[in-house]
Amino acid sequence: MIAVPGLMLINLLMIWGLDRSLFWRQLLFWIVGFAIYFGVKKIGRKNLFKWNKYIYLATILFLGLPLIFGRVVRGSMRWINIAGFSFQPSEIAKPVILGWLSNYLSQEGIGNFLEYLIDLSLIGLPCFLILMQPDLGSAGVIFISLIILLFLKKPKIQWWGPLIIIGLIFVAFSWNRILQPYQIDRITGFLHPGQDPLGKGYNQIQAKIAIGAGGWLGRGFGLGRQTQLAFLPEKQTDFIIAAIGEELGFVGILFTLGFYLYFFLWMIKKIQEAGGDDYNYRLGFFILLFLQTSFNIGMNLQLFPVVGLPLPLLSYGGSSLISTLFGLAMF
Repeated sequence: MIAVPGLMLINLLMIWGLDRSLFWRQLLFWIVGFAIYFGVKKIGRKNLFKWNKYIYLATILFLGLPLIFGRVVRGSMRWINIAGFSFQPSEIAKPVILGWLSNYLSQEGIGNFLEYLIDLSLIGLPCFLILMQPDLGSAGVIFISLIILLFLKKPKIQWWGPLIIIGLIFVAFSWNRILQPYQIDRITGFLHPGQDPLGKGYNQIQAKIAIGAGGWLGRGFGLGRQTQLAFLPEKQTDFIIAAIGEELGFVGILFTLGFYLYFFLWMIKKIQEAGGDDYNYRLGFFILLFLQTSFNIGMNLQLFPVVGLPLPLLSYGGSSLISTLFGLAMF
């Protein structure tokens, strides 16, 4: 009751200052998200996942929709339009896949190598569909979260060898075949941003300029030059932490990170209190949100390449926000 309302307040204030045409849509996303939160909280995660197999199949079909009916935005087919609203199936699927795997692993053991391969296949399929959209960031964080949950079942160490080999082969194969040119540019631009400051390295250079320009107290709410004059790209989504840094300064970022610290400490406490599939789900969802937060803030500081991951509870958009609140309801 402290961290989430605090981040909600910062989110709505920043959206109002950055682009008022988006404010009412974002407020509607919060209302819908809280309605879903309290509805799922009342039903309970275990009741939701009684039909675990059907939930998995429905999620796979759901993730396949963008590849057929998806709307192309900046080279990606991650979004589907319904009634004038765009939503991202990969975001909605994140807590669902974690809930499914937590329930599945609590019922099914890993008795032999074949069962281990089956489990890997079940984990890999949704991640592969997300990667094909292409959404490298979401595919990466959900895969890491799922693999850590699988590791808790203590499969034999020697079984991980084939997985590592297959992973290296897949990375080598997918570099020019699955990854889009703009994704490769983001990676190479992160490694050498100064070589193309107006192209590959532009986004991260502008983000660092915005954060540095804010100083201790910021330029003032709605007065950021990088943000208001549109030098900073995706200021309300991928680079909202840079916008906070410019307009609210170091103090604003400190308050924001303070809310996240309180939020993650609360999650750790809940993980320590849990057992069984509750422990599995809470740990997986914590890892997912922590990775997203770390990667988003890191790419604003040029510590990680730009991978298009939203900042949980702070970036503009309904898919990520509703997904996070939905996941918290099952936490």
